[in-house]
Amino acid sequence: MTREQTFDKLYSLKMHGYAAALEEQLKNPEMDSLGFEQRLALLVDAQYLWRENRAYATRLRQARLKISACIED
Repeated sequence: MTREQTFDKLYSLKMHGYAAALEEQLKNPEMDSLGFEQRLALLVDAQYLWRENRAYATRLRQARLKISACIED
C-alpha cells in the first residue's frame, strides 16, 4: 500500500487528526529514533486531541454565546 492510499483510507475513516500527525512524523527525521509503540502512541494522542478540540468547538458554536469567551477568562 502506498502512502497516498494510506492517507486516503485514514481520511475515509474520518481519522483526520491521525493523518495530520502521521504526515508531520514523516516530515520529521527525529521521529526515526522513536520506537513503533512510541510513534503509535503519539498518533493516537493526536487523533484523540483532534476529536476533543473539534467537539469543544462544536459545543461552543452551538452555545451561541453573546460574547466571545474562553476557558482562561
